[in-house]
Amino acid sequence: MKKTPLLGLIILSLLLSCQKETDSTSERTKKLMGSVWQISGASIDPPLYSSLLGSTTNDYFTYFVRDCVYDNLIRFLPNNIRQTDEADLKCDPNDPQTFEDYWQLSLDEAFIQTAAADSTVFINYEIKTLTNYTLEVSYIQNFNNNDHLIEARYHAK
Repeated sequence: MKKTPLLGLIILSLLLSCQKETDSTSERTKKLMGSVWQISGASIDPPLYSSLLGSTTNDYFTYFVRDCVYDNLIRFLPNNIRQTDEADLKCDPNDPQTFEDYWQLSLDEAFIQTAAADSTVFINYEIKTLTNYTLEVSYIQNFNNNDHLIEARYHAK
């Protein structure tokens, strides 16, 4: 009766071959795509001069981000499209309500790489924190021929 172990092996291999395919989407990708993101703060280093203050400041969010950007909603879609909805406050009434550009995670998943729809502007956002509720990134922005580090915080809406 050596058929029993062989029969068991055949049944086990059939069961294993019938398992569902695993989802290859990474946890970071799932977290990015699982929320709608809204900016909640940003700092800049070195500081910039603010004419409102009459001095320099690291508070990029309060003094340099336009009010019409505060309520923007950002979605990372599965087809590598990043969609921005201008929500209630549009910077220009003639702008479309939503616009799209491209995104992907770097191979090591440490950066969100974006490209404008016309592929003229590329930004690498280093991911500092990513949970289901918080996204913190840093990136370099050039002002007056000087590079500045911007650290931006987003919350899930």
